[in-house]
Amino acid sequence: MDGYTEYFSQGCDYNGQLGHGQDPAQHDRNRHVNVPKSLSFDILIRTVSCGGSHTLILSKQGELFSIGSNEYGQLGLNDRQLTFTTAPLLVQEVQGKGLQVKQVASGQNHSLLLTQNGQVFSWGSNIYGQCGLSKPTSGQNSPSFVQGECDMNRIYGPQRVRTEHLCNDNIKDVSAGENFSGFLTTEGDVFTFGDNAEGQLGVGSSTNTFNEPRKVKCDEKIAQVSLGYQHMLLLTFSGRVLGAGRNREHQLGMGAGGHHGHPEQCFSIPVRIDAIRDVEVLKVIAGGFSAALIQNAYQRQLLVWGQGDFGIFEKPQKLYMDDVDFADIQISKFSTNNPFALAIEKSGKVYSWGSNTLG
Repeated sequence: MDGYTEYFSQGCDYNGQLGHGQDPAQHDRNRHVNVPKSLSFDILIRTVSCGGSHTLILSKQGELFSIGSNEYGQLGLNDRQLTFTTAPLLVQEVQGKGLQVKQVASGQNHSLLLTQNGQVFSWGSNIYGQCGLSKPTSGQNSPSFVQGECDMNRIYGPQRVRTEHLCNDNIKDVSAGENFSGFLTTEGDVFTFGDNAEGQLGVGSSTNTFNEPRKVKCDEKIAQVSLGYQHMLLLTFSGRVLGAGRNREHQLGMGAGGHHGHPEQCFSIPVRIDAIRDVEVLKVIAGGFSAALIQNAYQRQLLVWGQGDFGIFEKPQKLYMDDVDFADIQISKFSTNNPFALAIEKSGKVYSWGSNTLG
């Protein structure tokens, strides 16, 4: 096992995003895999990021591979003829640009990459400005853009995201929501861009989209950020949990009365989730619903809120599971109608719940 990582995938395989390697000409577009299927790639995997119909795999050697749909260029391969792939392909431009990859994140149809020296690159769908690119950064004839047309809606290869608000390359974390993106700086500031139809960018504006990074309006310094379907969760250094964006399914956890008696369905500026207090919050997770990983005296537990197969939790509720010490959780972020979640405990056991429509 020193030379490769065993990889498991399940669910919808319409665009080959599970990476099972079938011949594309014979690939069954209606295929669902209902139980985890084991695969072995000849690489050591550091992390995996799943988008709406594509997957990014980062190796421990810093190589980036992509699988699945390339309809919007989200595989980053600079190949407009490729519609999808069922096996991992190397994103050669990452090595070509000499990028030392720290982190990757996948949205519905776009991808983000953070380098070790704090630079952000993006590619894929930019219809809502979620790639943070308003004009070509390497010339109209760059293979990343549609040749001769300079189509800014589809970016086919990694492009640097720049903002006049930052003088230094001081970005330490990136997050991708459904059709919006964000990054966190070493100073604790958050910048967001893309779809803002529900105020999920947290910039205090009713403008539907922003194609350049804008600073989130927040008086507190942020330790961690998570972007979901159409909402954002923030964890401050003081341990408070804030939320912005869509609240129609109570994903901001404010209860029936809303925030201080104002039951708005969306918030364009981050507001505190008052129901989370007197606990040590380790991590917040935004998806189709919301969750927080908390620490008590004996073990790590989960708080969940919003709408899912568990019903509707208007405020954060503890997920009671005896003798389970959770290590992490991920929530699907591309719908509020059929969300699902995967959680792993410290012993390595994996738990799943939510919609099983696609396996």
